Amino acid sequence: MIAKADLGGAGAWGTVVAIGGVGAVVGSMIALRVRPSRPLVACTVAAVPLAGQLLVLVLAPSVWLLSIASFCAGAGLAVHLTLWFTVFQREVPESVQSRVSSYDTLGSFVLLPIGFAVVGPLSDVIGVGETLWLALGVMLVRMALSPPMSRPHTPRTSRW
Repeated sequence: MIAKADLGGAGAWGTVVAIGGVGAVVGSMIALRVRPSRPLVACTVAAVPLAGQLLVLVLAPSVWLLSIASFCAGAGLAVHLTLWFTVFQREVPESVQSRVSSYDTLGSFVLLPIGFAVVGPLSDVIGVGETLWLALGVMLVRMALSPPMSRPHTPRTSRW
């Protein structure tokens, strides 16, 4: 709706998404080089630019601003995922990685269909801008409540 009304349509949105993909490639290259002493803290912080996309979308939807926000979000997401899966491989015993990964994936995606089902009717009732503000608030609160484990890496010897 915003892409069509404010940005010029599908082509403009395609540009934003494509530049986000370029950001993801750049973020992947950055992730190959960074070795943070507190990887889960860095992982959590790296995801923050995802909120920037919503902020730009609600405040000043323009193709160029959204493209910059999308680039940063793509880079941040790539760093976030790289750090998360690196810590996962180091910290979770191999014998339970499949099970833990299943729970992680479930927790990451289980509410998406509900959100997709609710966002359209909600935006009809309260407005698109207000829905974006609400989504941004939920995203930021969720990020703030995510307790990153901040201890340095020490191999675990206990069983899960």
